[in-house]
Amino acid sequence: MDPTWREHPAADSVPADSVPADSVPAEPLHDPWPGLNPAPDTADLPAGGPWRVVDPPRPRRIGLGVALVVVLALAFSAGAAVDRAVVATTGAASAGGVAANPSEPPQFKTFWEAWNIIQQHYVDRSALDPTKLMYGATSGMVDALGDTGHTRFLTPQEVTASHQSLSGSITGIGARMAQVGSQFVIQSVVPGSPAEKAGLRSGDTVLQVDGKAVDGETLDQVVAGIRGPAGTTVQLQIGRPGQSPFTVAIVRAEIVVPAVSWVLVPGTKVADIRIEEFSKGSSDDLKSALTAATAAGATSVVLDLRDDPGGYVDEAIGVASQFLPSGVVYQERDASGVTRPISVQPGQQATDLPLAVLVNLGSASASEIVAGALQDAGRATLYGETTFGTGTVLQEFDLPDGSALLVGTVEWLTPKGRQIWHHGITPDVIVALPTTSQLATPDDLRSGGTAALTRADDTQLAAAVAGLNAAK
Repeated sequence: MDPTWREHPAADSVPADSVPADSVPAEPLHDPWPGLNPAPDTADLPAGGPWRVVDPPRPRRIGLGVALVVVLALAFSAGAAVDRAVVATTGAASAGGVAANPSEPPQFKTFWEAWNIIQQHYVDRSALDPTKLMYGATSGMVDALGDTGHTRFLTPQEVTASHQSLSGSITGIGARMAQVGSQFVIQSVVPGSPAEKAGLRSGDTVLQVDGKAVDGETLDQVVAGIRGPAGTTVQLQIGRPGQSPFTVAIVRAEIVVPAVSWVLVPGTKVADIRIEEFSKGSSDDLKSALTAATAAGATSVVLDLRDDPGGYVDEAIGVASQFLPSGVVYQERDASGVTRPISVQPGQQATDLPLAVLVNLGSASASEIVAGALQDAGRATLYGETTFGTGTVLQEFDLPDGSALLVGTVEWLTPKGRQIWHHGITPDVIVALPTTSQLATPDDLRSGGTAALTRADDTQLAAAVAGLNAAK
């Protein structure tokens, strides 16, 4: 039985306090952020070990970020190397240092010589924390894969934060972030959150957290600085295209992230169903939304996946399966090139409802799985802008001290074999959102009605609704 994999935003994905990321250029790009892509998941691990998989297996996830997969040496750094670090600081270093094990690759001789030199000669003895040094060495090894922001090493504290990110309830400011090169970009903000109330929006970059520049930090470190207890304040310096950097003070709060929301578009019988992220239970929430929408008179559906950084791949399968009578949701390809189709699940609910799907650069991972499946099947017309280009699934490998490696182990393809990694899903109808416009969410339309729709000037939603109405 396959583990439930997760995706994390572009960004995985890593909802920051939510905070994973999508930078949103005004126009669709073919390869939005080279080097930044997420990962699929796989039940079958490459042969050759040594592999350490938690039992039962940790969720596989898809995330806004990148993914390559080279894992053979990773278990070594997390196992034997950690043990050696303790020995080196308890006397072995001063007695001649740690010798390389003959069974290790010869390149590790250089590492242990460097380790011994630092242990014996570095002037600040208080800095010789074996755990900190080994975490740094492990992070450096993972970074050398070039899968920036995706395949990565997590400390025990970061593991805890990562597991909470898709729980549906987070304490923070209500923004999703991702690392794009050396920048930390806000992908989207949760409706009604402190981040939204402070005026933050997609494409903003975080320059400082509480007066400290984020240069040289990891995404997890930046997210950790932004998160904090409800009621406390964090100051962020924000960069925005065309403006001078500005500072905002945001009071943190408990953020409940609704996985699915819906509303009848004012003046129509089109149900606008939005999936914020593919968190636990989102496919069940979609079923409830479809039932309620059809009972309210909906005769067609717009599935809004814009700024959705992804989530659990099992939820993506469940969501796509609601609209597909049969067939394949996606394919997963392992490092040896073996491809395995992932089939539609039974229990479909809306296989005949006319359907349009909205996507943009913030749509990643699980969102791309769903969009690609519906597009390949000819089940829906896609509107908007080219998606992020998440193409692999992360698998979490727990390490003995509570830390973990998130490793891209499998690449996923659309049912027709199209590669998403570095390419994204291109909509059938390209519609750019003007810089002066904003996404009209179901919450906006429910509270503001037609005036909210006009005020948002959401050209993408308008195009999808017009397309559905014209097809009747």
